[in-house]
Amino acid sequence: MYRLIISDLDGTLRPYDGQLSVATKDAAAQAMNAGCRFTLATGRVPQSVASFADELQVNAPLICCSGGLVINHRTREEWYKRPFPVDLVHEVMRFVIEQGLRFSVYLDDYATSLRKDGPGERFVESINGEKRRVITQPFAYLRRDPINCLVWLDRLEDRARVLPLLRARVGGAVRAIQTTPTLIECIPADVTKAHAASILARRLGICREEVMALGDNDNDVELLQWAGLSVAVGNASPATRAVAHHVVSGVTEDGAAQAILRFILS
Repeated sequence: MYRLIISDLDGTLRPYDGQLSVATKDAAAQAMNAGCRFTLATGRVPQSVASFADELQVNAPLICCSGGLVINHRTREEWYKRPFPVDLVHEVMRFVIEQGLRFSVYLDDYATSLRKDGPGERFVESINGEKRRVITQPFAYLRRDPINCLVWLDRLEDRARVLPLLRARVGGAVRAIQTTPTLIECIPADVTKAHAASILARRLGICREEVMALGDNDNDVELLQWAGLSVAVGNASPATRAVAHHVVSGVTEDGAAQAILRFILS
C-alpha cells in the first residue's frame, strides 16, 4: 500500500500555462481521504507554489527549489534547507550579464528577490513581487546564500545554445536543468528531489517502498528512481520516461489523476 504521493507540479499536475483540472484535484482529494499523504515536489519557491498547494489541500510539507527545501508552507516550519552557495550564484550572475539574460534569485526570507530583467536592465530588489529599488552593486548586495537561482531564456535563439554554455561555465558544482523551453533552474550539485523526499518520508514514518512519485522533467529523474512506484506523464522527457515504472497519459489528458485512481484507489 502506498502511503505518500509526491508529485511534480508544472507539466505533471498542470500544463505549464494552465490550471489544475477538476479531475486532478478530485483524485488527490480521494487519495488523502483514503489515508494517503499528498504533497508537491517542485522547482518553485514556497510563495510561488502555495496557491496550488492550498488548491490541492496538500497534507504534507512541500519539497521546493528542486529539493533544496522541505517546508510546511502554512507554518513556515523548515524540515530541511540546502541554500545555494553564494559564490556559485555569483558565477551564474557573471554569465547572465555577459549573455544578456534574465535572472532571479530568492533570499531565505522567501519574500526578497534579486532580479535582472534582460539586456540593458539593471538588477533590482523586489519584495513580494514588487520592485523596491535598483541595486547598483549586485555582487556586494548578494552576500548570503539564496535558496534558488533561475535563468530565463526569452530569445528564441537562446533556447538551444545557452544551457551547454552555462554548464561549461559552472562545472560540476552546479546542476543546470532546462525545465521549460524558457527556463533554466540552477541548483547545487548535491540537491535532488529524491534526497528531500527521503528526509520528508523519514520524518513522516514512511518507507521508500510506500511512496508513489509522479514527474515529467529531468529534475524528477532521481525522485522517480528513488520511489517505490514511479510514474511519468506522457509528455515527460525521455530521461524521465526511461526511469519510470509506468508511463500514463499526458498532463492535458489528466494522466496524473489516472495514475492515482489506478495505483492508489483501485
